This record gives sequence, structure tokens and C-alpha cells, in this order.
Amino acid sequence: MELLFEEMQPNYCLRGFLSEHRLKLFVTLLYPDSGDEDVPREKPVFTMTRDVLLTQLQKHMPTERIHVGVLDDIVANYNSGKETEKHRRIAVGTEPKAGKNGKLLLLKRPYTGDVEVAIDASGKADFSNLNLFENIHVDDVVARIYP
Repeated sequence: MELLFEEMQPNYCLRGFLSEHRLKLFVTLLYPDSGDEDVPREKPVFTMTRDVLLTQLQKHMPTERIHVGVLDDIVANYNSGKETEKHRRIAVGTEPKAGKNGKLLLLKRPYTGDVEVAIDASGKADFSNLNLFENIHVDDVVARIYP
């Protein structure tokens, strides 16, 4: 599995992993390192909640696909003094479907001149205004995608 993210906080360490085919997200929730592995772990002083985990996960993915029942189980284990050392699957993606590619229909005429990139005094390029279409304004529909 591939490490996707690692959130080190004073009270916990949350790690996210992707499966080999990149459709499943797994997490582990660990206590912060005490530096001495012979010291037995006690029930944590910090009380973990589902909202704390969802806030951390929101930084890395949309949370509507997350299985909150699994998150609740992870939280319950953490608060009872058990680390979730194994990877717990919290989300599953959708496999791509076989089929034809969609068609792109441009509703505005593409700009036919040379594209000019504005470079400021410090040497940084501004790619936000490339003027790739002629006569375009805010909220104009540029193209449609047909499946």
C-alpha cells in the first residue's frame, strides 16, 4: 500500500494509505510516540471524536464517501486505549467503466493568436490570464461535454 498522508498531532498520528489499484482508502490511528516502547499504554487523556478525524480527512479528500461507522469504531478503540495498528478501510471509490470517450463541443471560438504569458518583476509567470478564447466574459459557457 502507498502512504497517502500522515497527520502528526500532539495527541495522535493519523496515516492514510491507498490500495494498489487506488480505489480503497485505509487509515491507521496511532498514539503519539512516547519514546519508550516498554511503557504500557494507558487510556488516553485526549478524547478522540469522529469530527476530529473528519476534519483531518477533509484536508485530503471529500468526506461524502467515508464510512462513518468504521470511523466510529476507530474512535471507540482509540478512546478505550487500543491503537488501530492494522489498516482500516474507510472509503471505496468507483471503478472506471469501459466505453467511448466523451466529445467536447466548444461553444466559443479558440483564440488563434499567440498566447502571451505575463511575467512579473520577480520572474514569476501568471498563467491565470492566458486568453485562450476570444470574446469571453465571466460566467460564459465555453464548452459542453457529450458522453
